[in-house]
Amino acid sequence: MTGFRIFLHCFVALLIIQTNTAIGANSEQEVTDKKVLSIFNKLDKNLSKLEGFVDTAIPAVPLKSAQSKQSKSIFKGVESDLKKLSKSYPDIDASNYRNRFTSLKSFLENKENEPTSPAAKDIENMMMHVLYLEMDPDKRSESASRNFYTETFKASTKLAEAQEKDPDYDFSVLIERFAPHAQKFVEDSGRLLPHLSGYAEYMRADELQSKADAYVLAGAALSYKAELDKMVVEIDKNLALSKEKGPKYFKPSKAEAQLDFTKQVLVAAARNELKEFDKIDTQCQTENIGKVVFANKKLEDNCESSSFIESYEVGQPLYLRAAFEDIASNAYVKMRNHERTPGVHGGIEQKIVFSLDGKEVFTFIPFLVSEEMDRPATSSVLMDTTRLDHKEFFRHFDKVLLEMASTGKDKANFGIEVYAYNSTKQPGVPNDGPLLAKGEILIDASSDAAKKFMREGKLAISSPGELDDSLHDMAVAALERNKVEYDLFHITSDQMTIVKNVLDIPLKRVVRGIIVSKSDDNRCTAYPQWFAQVFDGTGYTKGVSLDKREHSKGVSCSSVEQYL
Repeated sequence: MTGFRIFLHCFVALLIIQTNTAIGANSEQEVTDKKVLSIFNKLDKNLSKLEGFVDTAIPAVPLKSAQSKQSKSIFKGVESDLKKLSKSYPDIDASNYRNRFTSLKSFLENKENEPTSPAAKDIENMMMHVLYLEMDPDKRSESASRNFYTETFKASTKLAEAQEKDPDYDFSVLIERFAPHAQKFVEDSGRLLPHLSGYAEYMRADELQSKADAYVLAGAALSYKAELDKMVVEIDKNLALSKEKGPKYFKPSKAEAQLDFTKQVLVAAARNELKEFDKIDTQCQTENIGKVVFANKKLEDNCESSSFIESYEVGQPLYLRAAFEDIASNAYVKMRNHERTPGVHGGIEQKIVFSLDGKEVFTFIPFLVSEEMDRPATSSVLMDTTRLDHKEFFRHFDKVLLEMASTGKDKANFGIEVYAYNSTKQPGVPNDGPLLAKGEILIDASSDAAKKFMREGKLAISSPGELDDSLHDMAVAALERNKVEYDLFHITSDQMTIVKNVLDIPLKRVVRGIIVSKSDDNRCTAYPQWFAQVFDGTGYTKGVSLDKREHSKGVSCSSVEQYL
């Protein structure tokens, strides 16, 4: 029995020893695994950095000094870690890391000893712009000075400079990488880039076109016609060569259109004109050259003189038509004898002078009075008092009628003169050009119908509305609180307008009034003034307060006097 106990104790002791040994072995393996994994992670991180340097490396362009220093430091660390693996863990397979290291070390050592291209700086600069172009458009920051077009042109310029400095360098890889951006630039702009074939010829054509434009746009095509003819031939030749040498996707449509315009100008110059225009050869046109004629109905190109009127009754429709011997731009350059004058192309407009009994009432430069930009023609329908197409004319014609009323005239002669006008403001540039057309008509405001028009028509003030009686005193109190001066006031609204927010909750209700002032020289002005009652959540305030104010305009004093 005693012997059995001794055996059992020995067996248990041996089992405990074996168990503890196994646990210790497992623990040691875990520590080893963690150490090896840490070395592997460090190796992968450092080798990846070196591979990043390889990715951005350009043949015959040295690494940046920071990259060179960092790569040497990384190499030392990688060598140290690989030695540690060999010494401490000889059974661990690190061949993948050793192979990567050997390849990278060989590449970067060769890079250090590689001859530097004389164009290295330009190549490096070019790639900096290409990397910008390769960024996601939504993520790259764009501005007027840095965007797709500026960066593409800069990259191309540096590439062209590099090609010139090192003609033996193989640029094929760089050109291929840059190609998508270059093609988009050319297709979008219709211009060639510096590194592309045909660029020199394109730039020669562009340079000559700019010189030609300086003469053409200054209205001097006739004076310099012989020189311009030579330029056109040279531009034509260089554009053709640039298309022949350039890539297939190069379509210089803008340059060709500019050249065609120059050719058209030269054709016009041969006829002593600035630009071609549509001749109107109807009898109505030829019989009224230099005149402005009037009618109660619209005057078309084939109008008849039987439609013309010599007296106009206020309140009736009024149409004007001018017949020019030449368009404004041609008349102006002829006056200047085709001398170089800034602002001629696109800058010659028409100046309109309204007069009453020979006294100038108003002068203005209408916006697109004629269709000269779209359909150059020698005539223009100047005004239709019943339509908005030429509102500048009848708005200023209103001032003529108000001028008559303020001076107490029932009848007066209305005159209109149309001049060519150069809007360019530069010393030595004459703004006023020759007279294109003029006309005169008697305005009659003496009839009952004309007087009613002045009282109730478009020059009159609005009459009192249905709310004037109930809100007048409250509105007057609001005007007095705000120290508004006036000679006449009344509410013109028939009902209140409720103003709501986006949630359809009332904010206020408003009414419109008219504020009128009369000067000592018998001129009246009026402006609409709105009044508001604010919604407080349960109802509207009892009084009224001033709301928005609209612009003032001249009105007929006879329409004011009926309420005074």
